[in-house]
Amino acid sequence: MTEVRRNVQAERRKHLIQVLQSVLKLDVREVAVYIHTNSISEADFLKLLLKEPRIHYHVFSQYSRMNYFHNSPWVEDDPRSPWLLTWEHKKTLTNLSTQEDDSSLFLYLENDSLFTQENLDYWLEALPILSRHGFIPSFLRVEFDESTGQWFPIDNLQVRRIPVERFHVRDGNKRFIQLPNTYAGCYLLNFQLLREYVASDSFDLVKSKTRTWWDIGARTTAGLQFENIPDGAASRYLVPSHDNGIAPESWVHHLPNIYIKKMGAKDKLPAHDFLMSKLSEIDDKSSNGS
Repeated sequence: MTEVRRNVQAERRKHLIQVLQSVLKLDVREVAVYIHTNSISEADFLKLLLKEPRIHYHVFSQYSRMNYFHNSPWVEDDPRSPWLLTWEHKKTLTNLSTQEDDSSLFLYLENDSLFTQENLDYWLEALPILSRHGFIPSFLRVEFDESTGQWFPIDNLQVRRIPVERFHVRDGNKRFIQLPNTYAGCYLLNFQLLREYVASDSFDLVKSKTRTWWDIGARTTAGLQFENIPDGAASRYLVPSHDNGIAPESWVHHLPNIYIKKMGAKDKLPAHDFLMSKLSEIDDKSSNGS
């Protein structure tokens, strides 16, 4: 068991370092990273290994370590639940929301979700387009299947192909669609959206339960997707579509590639072949998705 735990920890560190390296090299004016952990030893290890002044560590040792006895994100009344750690970043966001630099962006990531420059460029381009319709651009979590050489979405497993008529926005040659499951494991906000988020029910651990049935760990990643939802939609999040799939610039790689190994053949629908009809075959519709 000790050897297994050591191997798992090594994998987690490897993924986190990949995530940090990708974020730190984003083409922006300045990057500041805030790591929230419940392990002093892990924070000390990363400080010594990375020696990166742009990373700020916040340790919350009051939370239990993740294990078989403290591994349910559905338990809401355990003050030592490690899942509560995922909400500690809200305090950091609250402090940042009082600053006057309205050009800042705020990215929340799980420790094993790879966010790239391509992701950022897509989001910045799509935000003004979708904002006109009341939406926010989001991302699609994917994993890579070495046996097929393909990328697969991991949060819409019971879905066959998505009918594009379900809900979509078209703006010029740009098309965006709402996924059946809008969970993305991350969110990105500009300063205006951050202030809206801090003032919303979704920002609060308890009040957020009025917005969605999701568990503790999932609700903390929801961002603003369940606030001020446009009429006819199930969420404020849309992702870009391309021909008969989801555009790869919105893909966020879940580095462990663990869910793909558990998926049966019937669930394996590639991210590039995710729509029921090719968008080129869909008649032009009004931009509000009706």
